Amino acid sequence: MKTLPPDLRSWPARLGVSPGDTVQLMADLTRVALLFRRAGAVFRPADLLDAFADAVGPSGNVLVPTYTFDLEDGDAFDVRRSGSISGVLATTALAHPRFVRTPHPLHSFAVCGAKAAELASSAERGSFGNGSPFAFLRTQRARLIAIDLRLDDALTYVHHVEECVGVPYRTQHTMRLAYTDANGIT
Repeated sequence: MKTLPPDLRSWPARLGVSPGDTVQLMADLTRVALLFRRAGAVFRPADLLDAFADAVGPSGNVLVPTYTFDLEDGDAFDVRRSGSISGVLATTALAHPRFVRTPHPLHSFAVCGAKAAELASSAERGSFGNGSPFAFLRTQRARLIAIDLRLDDALTYVHHVEECVGVPYRTQHTMRLAYTDANGIT
């Protein structure tokens, strides 16, 4: 963390992001906030989101995991209001006016950019199927950027790859949820 200065605008380029890129951005912001505090600067998670959104520009995309994979059979999910278990960056992205949420109840993303509307209207029923944001990341040759995350907390994408190659230990599960869509229809 100490190699990145408190100037958030420089972070995307320092991490290899270019205009037109698709980026999955994940972060544990605890030590980032501490880094800023020690530098006498104010850290706002929305500024990090804006730095990446501006870096990819209007032809690129930023996807932030907003997972709720802790839901169980019989629970409720509202794509407009359900919180995320993916941390402060996810919570900030869900409230950010540049971002929209993809509809999957377990593995949604807050998305901004050229394909945000397309991703937010996906009818993919599986978490990792061909119409999922994970498949989009693969087809776009996306950059997966994990800031201050343990490796095993940053690789949910691997489940999509496992499904693509048909590993025998991946199984499908059906859940029944009270699902409320972007139009408020349950």
